[in-house]
Amino acid sequence: MSELSFVFVEFDHQYWVDLPTYEDWPNSSWGSEESWSRETAELLLEFNDLRPKRREMKRLSNILIGHRRAFEATSVGMDHYLFFPEPHRPPISLHISYGPSEGDREDTLRKLAHADSTKVTSPPDTGAFETEHLGAGLRSRSHVELDDKSIATNLWYAFRNDQHKTDVVFFISTGDLGQLAAAEPYIDDFVRGASVVDENAEL
Repeated sequence: MSELSFVFVEFDHQYWVDLPTYEDWPNSSWGSEESWSRETAELLLEFNDLRPKRREMKRLSNILIGHRRAFEATSVGMDHYLFFPEPHRPPISLHISYGPSEGDREDTLRKLAHADSTKVTSPPDTGAFETEHLGAGLRSRSHVELDDKSIATNLWYAFRNDQHKTDVVFFISTGDLGQLAAAEPYIDDFVRGASVVDENAEL
């Protein structure tokens, strides 16, 4: 993979929020983190036919900033998105990682999708998942027990893009199993909208 390659996603802004990280705010189109959060919060409310009331705007802005800063400080993923279809409910976070392809294709995809993980409450449910741009990959769902004895569902998608010699992973984890079940068709569509492109590509 060229060092100038990255993952680009065409997604529905009614449901998804792209969280900018490592942003040079003064030189960005927003000018500041606060402006970004207010503009994004207003769009979320407009997409849901809700009036941008001051208190609600502030609440959403704080949620967006909190998630953005948390993901900027973590090593989980390189690109971060929120599935945010209902402003009154907590969002689901999605993380994307990618890097140069390494090792046997099948073995690597199973490893990246955690298809053979033993740190789960039951064997992972793994199957093929193919997209137009990333090609054939794996989709794996598993349930894990957290330190507080609660159960979380992990959803993994793993691909090897031969054109760019790049391995790509999508990761979602949440303890709200009902919310995830409702979100999965949208998550599948999000992954189908992803592709590996060169930095100088026209988007």
